[in-house]
Formats: sequence, structure tokens, C-alpha cells
Amino acid sequence: MPETLKKLSKKAAIALNNGAFAELESCAKQILQLDNTYADAWFFLSLSATERRKVSVAIELVDSALRLSSRNTEYVAHKARLHTMAGQKEAAVAAADYAMSLGPDRPLVLDTLGVVYSRFEMHEQAREVLKLSVRVTPDNAQFQFNLASVEQFLGNATGAEEGYRDAIRVKPDFYRAYWALSELEKNLGASGRLPGLEELVKRTNLSP
Repeated sequence: MPETLKKLSKKAAIALNNGAFAELESCAKQILQLDNTYADAWFFLSLSATERRKVSVAIELVDSALRLSSRNTEYVAHKARLHTMAGQKEAAVAAADYAMSLGPDRPLVLDTLGVVYSRFEMHEQAREVLKLSVRVTPDNAQFQFNLASVEQFLGNATGAEEGYRDAIRVKPDFYRAYWALSELEKNLGASGRLPGLEELVKRTNLSP
């Protein structure tokens, strides 16, 4: 790879990590001027378009990346996410199924695919995929929360409670997990209260 491309690619990666999407887009365009077969640059442009909520444009751009690297699970998962954002169930599920057939092992990819399945109420599939993401990265609060939410949809109150508590353990100020846990307690009604919820609130300094 030419030195200029290496520098631009590194700069783009830093911009992505920092959430600097304008800079990411600028780097990607410069890369494509030098090499329009650089798949990551098309992917970067898709991410930038997604950030600006230009979903149809983002789909076209990630498709350009996939034409160059059709088995990249990160690209395919992003495509599934975009079709989900567009409410296109058939395309979203097809992309998610294809991504899973490639044997993804990156936790963020797995979490993305699990969320896609859950959005279309395919909770059994979502559970299996999200379990994989949590197994690989147990200390990610959002992954724990997503799995707990699916467990709750499936009626597994115990699994949901454990997941929400694990999310709060990882991120003590995770308000969404606290409120989900609180709502779970309310939904249990006469079947019982979740033990230790008040103590959890005090320990994490969350205001009800």
C-alpha cells in the first residue's frame, strides 16, 4: 500500500474512533481519489451518511464496499442495520442471515445482528446471537442490556433481571438498565419483587 494511503487510512481510523464523521468522510474521499477499489473507504462514507440519517445513500455506499469485499461481516452487518433503519424487513433479515453464515466473531458485529433480529421480533434468533456477543465481551453494558431486553420479550424474567444487573454492574450509571429493571419488577406484580432493587438504587446514586 502506498504511504499516502497508509496515512489517510490511519487518519480515517482515528476519526472514526473519535466520532469525527466530517473528517472521516474527507479522508475516505481522498482515499478513493487515489484508489477507488479501497473497500473500507466506501464503508467509511456509508458510516458518515448513516450518521447524517441519509439511509438510502448509506445503503448504496455500503453496497459499493460489498462489491469489493462481499464476505466482510462488518459491512454486511451494517447493511442489515441500514435496511432495519429503513423498515425493510426482508432485506435486513437476508443480510443478517448472510452475515451469520459467514461465522462472525467480532462482538460489535454480533450485537448489531442480534439487534436487527430483535427489531423484527425474531427474538429466539436474537437471543442466540446476542449470547455470543456477551460471551465474547461480558464487560460491555450495552451488549448485556440488549440480551436482557430480548430475554424479557421471551418471558424469561430471571434472565432479564440478571442481564440488567450485569449491565449496571459494568456501568453503574446506566439509567436505561435501571429503569428496565424497575419496570420488570412492576410487571412481576403479585409474583414477587426483585430483591435488592432499592439497595441498587442507593449504591449507584440513581434518582427514581
